[in-house]
This record gives sequence, structure tokens and C-alpha cells, in this order.
Amino acid sequence: MSIRSILAAAGCAIVLAMFGAPTAGAQPLNRFWECDAGTYCIMTDIDYEHYLCEWSSTDLNYTNDYCYYGIAASPADDSASSYRNNGAPHTYDDIYSFRRPNNTADKLWFAPRGESRSWVSPCLAEPCNDQASGHQWV
Repeated sequence: MSIRSILAAAGCAIVLAMFGAPTAGAQPLNRFWECDAGTYCIMTDIDYEHYLCEWSSTDLNYTNDYCYYGIAASPADDSASSYRNNGAPHTYDDIYSFRRPNNTADKLWFAPRGESRSWVSPCLAEPCNDQASGHQWV
């Protein structure tokens, strides 16, 4: 076995140890089913991809909130492209999402408990993508 073959094998082993071996049906890190029970989640890209924000209560102002993808963070305000309402029955059922912080009059979408949307459009008031600045449990 040549030095080149040994180094190539060692390099592959390191990459697999760092990232894992690819598997059939492997899913991206933040898929919609990672939205915990009793929470409302938004994702920063369509199809439940990339940065994930998760709330267990009303938040009318996303200005100081962050979404996470692993350890990386991104501002939550004006970044929602998909969502999941994984609320709990009789406690947190439905969600209204709002365009402006602290402004419950400018509704973007209504999300009944259990609803998942891989793309926020169509909504109550277009445009919807990257527009959400708060939400309220109703």
C-alpha cells in the first residue's frame, strides 16, 4: 500500500468521523418534525430548511430573537419562509403571525394547531415571505 493510498484512506476516515456517512433518505438538520411539542416554529427557507426559531409562548416582537442552525444564529425578524404550529390542545392551539412588531392588526397568516406550511404564500396579506415580525397564540 502506497503512502498516497494510506493518506487518502485516513482523509476519508476523518471526513466520515466529522460529518457521518451519507445515508439514503438523510434529511437536513432543521426539518419541521424537530419543532418540539407545544411550540410554534419558523424556518428561514422554504421546505422547512435552515435556521429554526421556536417559541412556546406569544412573541409580538422578533426584533431581538434569533434562529439557529447548529450553533450559527440568524435574526428571526423578517425571515420566515416556512412554519409549523406544533401547539398543545387547550393551551396553545392556533397562531396569528403579524407583519410589524407589536402590531396585531397587520395579520400575515393564521396557522391552526398541527398545520405545517413549506412556503408561507399564499397568505392573508401578500407578500408574506420574509415579512413576519411577531406572532400570537389564539
